[in-house]
Amino acid sequence: KGTTPAADCPGIKQTLILNKDNTFTLNMIYIDREGTDFTESGTFKVEGNMAILTNKNGVVSYYKVEEGRVVMLTADKQPITGDLAEHYILKQEKVY
Repeated sequence: KGTTPAADCPGIKQTLILNKDNTFTLNMIYIDREGTDFTESGTFKVEGNMAILTNKNGVVSYYKVEEGRVVMLTADKQPITGDLAEHYILKQEKVY
């Protein structure tokens, strides 16, 4: 879970769920914007320390897998840099 920056609202609360059957669900809630909750789903695979997600429309996104968190990457599989880089990290939440 984490909150990523957005151009037109205070941020986007994101929850990424990676399932054991290699499917994923990404829930996105735009803060202070009613009716702008989105859910994306698809499949993923792990190559080394990278999770490669492909949604049902064929759009691919990349995440670097680290201990207790995933770091969102660019389309070129590079870390996001700059002042807001730390906001592109989703932290693991324990599931009981």
